[in-house]
Amino acid sequence: MSRLWRYLRRLSGEEWADLYAAAQSELAPISRSLLFRLREALAPPPLSTSEKVLAQRIERWLWRKACEKQYTHYPTYKVPPPLWLQVGAELYYAKGLHAEASALLMRARQQGYYPLYLLFQEAQWSVEQGQLKKADALLCKAQKLCQTLWQNAQRSRLQLLLSRLFYEHGGSFTPSARQVLERLATLKRWQSPLPESPLQRVAEKNLRGTWSLLQGDILAALHWYQPEPTCPEPLQVSLHLNRWLAHIYQESPPTEIEPILAALSPSKLSPFDRSVYAERIWLTLLRYGHPSEIETILPFAEQLESALDFRPLSHTLLFLQLKWLIEGKTRWIHAIHRIAQQNNATLSEKWQASLLSLLLAAEERDTRLLIYCYKEFLRYLRKTKGSFASVPILRKLAYYLYETRLSEKALAKAAQTWEAHLTQFPAEKYFWLHTLLPDWLQARKERIPLRQYRWQKPAHQSLATTLRKALQK
Repeated sequence: MSRLWRYLRRLSGEEWADLYAAAQSELAPISRSLLFRLREALAPPPLSTSEKVLAQRIERWLWRKACEKQYTHYPTYKVPPPLWLQVGAELYYAKGLHAEASALLMRARQQGYYPLYLLFQEAQWSVEQGQLKKADALLCKAQKLCQTLWQNAQRSRLQLLLSRLFYEHGGSFTPSARQVLERLATLKRWQSPLPESPLQRVAEKNLRGTWSLLQGDILAALHWYQPEPTCPEPLQVSLHLNRWLAHIYQESPPTEIEPILAALSPSKLSPFDRSVYAERIWLTLLRYGHPSEIETILPFAEQLESALDFRPLSHTLLFLQLKWLIEGKTRWIHAIHRIAQQNNATLSEKWQASLLSLLLAAEERDTRLLIYCYKEFLRYLRKTKGSFASVPILRKLAYYLYETRLSEKALAKAAQTWEAHLTQFPAEKYFWLHTLLPDWLQARKERIPLRQYRWQKPAHQSLATTLRKALQK
């Protein structure tokens, strides 16, 4: 029961004291002993079979306590929660009050509480009471709801597939990925009218925006990510976040991003949206931030990051690049390279981290680190050659960096080769905008170090002010 151990370890001192006090009167001594042992253990302790059963019972006791705490002091003058309505309906139906029970189930469904289950429950009761016409109408509603759920599931699966194609294939698609894209292009949904429901409409616009990004059509993506005037503002958060990303990909002026920042408040976002918001902050700093501004804003961004429930490694990768830009220390390069070696890193994170560590080792003129990163990078390319169409050109880029011993002419040639490749694959260009690679290409053109190139770029004081205000909300 490692999940119970993880939960107990994360309780604050006050929360643990309250929980253990309740356990004194409600749990047997052997259960209290196991509860205390789990709390104090620094790692999940080995449990016998009987102790595992006991831990399951302790966990269920915790859940029951949470339910009791949630509803014990709930005011009776307020609208009852859906769970109460369902329990009340079952109480009344057990005493033969079918109409009253059905009315309560309808109220629970209207609050979005397991609508499909409750429809089938009411239909079953109607059949038992001989009300076949009503049962048929209820099952018709259930069928329509199933169709809506099926459409939502289809859209969500398609959205996930497009995201995987982008992040797992990096935008330069392998033959198998191109075949998938060709099949998707024949779908009629891309030309169909948008749904009427605000929630469905926003979800469909996000899907079509993602499809446009995979085609390299950033203007079409920006069109789809336009806010919907008729939709409630909470539903439009995803459109704002995606439009923000599309502006970064288009390398729009900061004035296009500032209104989006002003429209979003991190404290009002869901945990997942807050994580996406933090990622957009890091990415905005990477693409637009002057090193002096980054140094000022970074502490505020770190505070937001520390409060997140969901922190993917892509956040860490962006943060480490920013730290290297400010300080230029090789320890940040080592930290980037470690991401490529982590088992929980995605293919895209490993790919980006591998190339970044190689480029930054070249920037630092650290031959020993360069040789190590070069060999690791080639090993990683061999492992992933079936996933990325860019493997041959990346191998050539690594060769220019390593075999020529970092001469300026060779570095410039490597940058020119890679830039020509990106013009053929616009979606891959967006993939690498999450790294310092675009800045490295420009710095190589001017034949100056990467950090010097970033220090010479103009500062966007207005955007920096807006970012600080957004992070202080």
